[in-house]
Amino acid sequence: INLRERTIYTKDLTVSEKAEVARTKHRESIKYMYFSRYLMIRYIVTIFLFCNLMWFIISAYYGSRFGIFAALIMGVYSAVASFEQLSLTLTNQFFSVYQSFITLTY
Repeated sequence: INLRERTIYTKDLTVSEKAEVARTKHRESIKYMYFSRYLMIRYIVTIFLFCNLMWFIISAYYGSRFGIFAALIMGVYSAVASFEQLSLTLTNQFFSVYQSFITLTY
């Protein structure tokens, strides 16, 4: 059964083939759901990182110590989350360097 084709004639399939088509469609939909969640988290974290950077710049311009401190803390957390998202897409060697960096900082 070639599921990449657009048209699947269900009347030509047996019951077991129909079940296999349904299972494959379900697996593919779950895979795409997790990938879309990954992209959503990736872009939201990036938006927060740049919002915190802008907050830091504005706070530094006006001299607000609390704003500078809060923006730096939130920016560091956003940067760590962005770095973690990046490490999920790269090699294990890069991830081990990141993991050892996090271990040393805590």
